[in-house]
Amino acid sequence: MEKLLTVSVAAYNVEQFLSNTLKSLEDPRYVEKIEVFVVDDGGKDKSLEIAKSFEARFPGTFHAVHKENGGYGSTVNYSLAHATGKYFKLLDGDDWFDQDGLNNVLMKLESCEDDVVITDYYIGPSESDLNVISTGADDDSIVNVKDYETSYPHGMWAIFFKTDVLRQSNLVLPEHSLYTDQIYSTVPFAYANTIRFYNIPVYCYRFGRVEQSTSKPSRIKHSDEMLAVCNHLYDFYENHKDNNKYLLCRVSRYYVVALKTLMILPINQENKKRLVTYEIDMQMQHREIYSDAVNSNRWGKIITVLRKSNYRLYWLLKMVPEKYFL
Repeated sequence: MEKLLTVSVAAYNVEQFLSNTLKSLEDPRYVEKIEVFVVDDGGKDKSLEIAKSFEARFPGTFHAVHKENGGYGSTVNYSLAHATGKYFKLLDGDDWFDQDGLNNVLMKLESCEDDVVITDYYIGPSESDLNVISTGADDDSIVNVKDYETSYPHGMWAIFFKTDVLRQSNLVLPEHSLYTDQIYSTVPFAYANTIRFYNIPVYCYRFGRVEQSTSKPSRIKHSDEMLAVCNHLYDFYENHKDNNKYLLCRVSRYYVVALKTLMILPINQENKKRLVTYEIDMQMQHREIYSDAVNSNRWGKIITVLRKSNYRLYWLLKMVPEKYFL
């Protein structure tokens, strides 16, 4: 039976959070409208047992999946290959959905035919300490993807993709790599026509855990993976840009992410040279992306100052508060 929404839950060693995550999806108002693939990616804890307990209670909704470790991208690939939902959404195993918000959006998705739906979301360290991140657009408004420009492209927390658009894009995420959600949040926009906005918070993003890929230790340890993902997106843009303004916004902001990744490394002569070389290569090979990066809010200004100083002010990065890099 076709569902209204497919949810892909990446569940790698998240037993501490997974019950709470899945409880947010068992609301009787919509539990029959959705399907949830809980993909245990070769974990060593009890995540699979927790997923199976939900599958036993709601066999038409929850699907407990165990597979050999392939990384975050492999969990998305599995869910997309088996999805029957009209729309598709990601949910990390340590996050959760606001039940009222999800119910309200699902009622709208019944009649919605837009390729992408963007909603508000929550972010914070715990259930009791959350802030709303807004879409920045009027509620129930629609834009054409190619004409849409923003200084703050939307992450996977805000996005519902039409499943047909994901399949049309032939999206297959790299395995054994972090940060592949950036590819997920970018590639389909080359195949989408319209975006609809709802000012309804749905996703609850638990931010601030040391174990997260967005933490400073992880970003330093996996900096090469981050840069590889960004390089992949630069090449994708060059082959699919077609005057797509939003695609340029997205990829140029990931270029900013790449620069922040290089700036978060220890401040020394070797890493300065690496940063400057990266900038020179981008200016030569991806000039449009290089130029648009300066439109990225606060970091656009920092990049502009660094460039104008011929990177002599690189050493002052020691004075930038760590929170600005995250």
